[in-house]
Amino acid sequence: MRGRSVGQTHNRAMLAEVYGKTGQTEAGLRLLDEVLAEHTNTEQHYAVEVYRLHGELLLQHGQEAAAVEAHFHLALDIARQQQAKTLELRAALSLSRLWQQQGKRQEAYDLLAPVYGWFTEGFDTADLQEAKQHLANLRRKHLRRRLRNDLSVCRHGRLFCHELCGCCCEGTAGRAGVTQRQWTRPCSPTMCGACS
Repeated sequence: MRGRSVGQTHNRAMLAEVYGKTGQTEAGLRLLDEVLAEHTNTEQHYAVEVYRLHGELLLQHGQEAAAVEAHFHLALDIARQQQAKTLELRAALSLSRLWQQQGKRQEAYDLLAPVYGWFTEGFDTADLQEAKQHLANLRRKHLRRRLRNDLSVCRHGRLFCHELCGCCCEGTAGRAGVTQRQWTRPCSPTMCGACS
């Protein structure tokens, strides 16, 4: 079994991914365990994807986050050693999603953004489209949470934000947050528009 070609390794890794997508996580994990057992550290052409997929399947299987994160970090380290930017993007995206689930949104963004920013072409590929969407979601959620935390409503229903920029905001607060923003003059939290 040690003489399996790189093509067979790639095919078995892709088969493990299909197992994961069809809910056969244990079969996928067994297959990836076999692949990892057969290869030495010097045979790392597909090691990045194997470790990344192994982490994804462990996550689906309900494994502890620390074990999953260790696989993603290993995949990321190998991709960086190989200077394989597309594989680095995939590994960074997997780790970024894990961190987002753990509430580490800023760390998730800081990890993925520079890898995505390295690319100058190929933006129509699935990997870059997925990374772009994930970064946009991280930015949107971060901004929405920041606005909710920093905006206050005066006794006349006007919004003001002294924390963000020291300006008064005339607008309205809807159920999902700010529905209209129009920054006016600097003010203090107790002196807002009609309240002054």
